[in-house]
Amino acid sequence: MPEVKQVNAFLVVMGPRAHDILTSFKLSATDLKKYEAVKEAFDKHYTPRKTKMCRRCTFNSRIQGPEESVDTFITDLHTIARRCEYGAIQDELVRDRIVCGIENKTHSAQIQNMGSEPLLDTVTNRVRHLNWWLPTNIYCDNSKQWKFSRLKERRTRNLLEKSTPAKMMHQATQRPTILKRSVLSLQNNLYVLRGQIP
Repeated sequence: MPEVKQVNAFLVVMGPRAHDILTSFKLSATDLKKYEAVKEAFDKHYTPRKTKMCRRCTFNSRIQGPEESVDTFITDLHTIARRCEYGAIQDELVRDRIVCGIENKTHSAQIQNMGSEPLLDTVTNRVRHLNWWLPTNIYCDNSKQWKFSRLKERRTRNLLEKSTPAKMMHQATQRPTILKRSVLSLQNNLYVLRGQIP
């Protein structure tokens, strides 16, 4: 099939506005008869162009998701930042985004109050250290994916953050543990067997 007919068939398939869009491309008379040139012009027209500003908006609005691990969040930030053309200040901006974007705001506040301006590596290691014990996805033998309850994690985290050693000691002295009760009942049973009154 001649290229002119291919171009005409292409414009028919594209719809009634295709001819108007084609004239807006300002192609030369020779290019208008070439199928590849016309197709390339339409591809450029309909492919969304991501500007530097658009990529930077994505970077600046990036936060850690509720089920997302810290490592995945940090890796994704580095990947987006590479396309933003930040240059010399890239490490500082990634560091700030990690601190602002992590889900645990208590950890974020702790890092912000570190004193001096920490480097990116220091912040990354600190965030990973603070979140190392949080469970991630586990896989069973039958390849089904199971996730721990985030609510349970948050409750445990809140209890740990609110509890002080003094409070914990007070609670431990106020309520006898199961072990204490077991020892006391065992002692009482021994006294009864020996015929002594406790």
